[in-house]
Amino acid sequence: SSSTCHVLMPSYKDFFPDDIHDKIEVIPSPISSPLRVANTEFVNASGRYIILYSGRFSFEKRVHLLIDAFSNLKDDFSDWDLWLVGDGPQEIELIKQVDSLGLSDRVRVFKVQNTDEMYEIYPLVNVFVLPSIQEGCPMALREAMIHKIPVIGFSDCSGTNEIVDD
Repeated sequence: SSSTCHVLMPSYKDFFPDDIHDKIEVIPSPISSPLRVANTEFVNASGRYIILYSGRFSFEKRVHLLIDAFSNLKDDFSDWDLWLVGDGPQEIELIKQVDSLGLSDRVRVFKVQNTDEMYEIYPLVNVFVLPSIQEGCPMALREAMIHKIPVIGFSDCSGTNEIVDD
């Protein structure tokens, strides 16, 4: 028997019986403070606005929805690009989707090695999108927010809906 249980988000207490709620501590994963924050009102050095997704390329992240949405809006927002940073089991499938939609010149798919590299990317973007169906305590979303980047996610996505105010 333990004296304390650690969960990432306040609502996760609800998964446990009421009689042990006083033994549950909510402790989100730590996020490092940035050295630079984004200036989201302006274009980057190449004259482009950037929409960013960073995270795992897996089914629950629903990155394919973001690519489809970008494809539908690309003509109305010709000075915007989409950056997809990450890796995972759907990486090849997502690259094929980008290619089949003719978006190779507007969508960049790439990897970073660590958080320091991501912290160099955040100040360059204008909007962060996390299209997940479920999350725990989404680090990338919280990192974007600490960089002063507006974030977009689904209101019915656990984790995201406790962090992002509508």
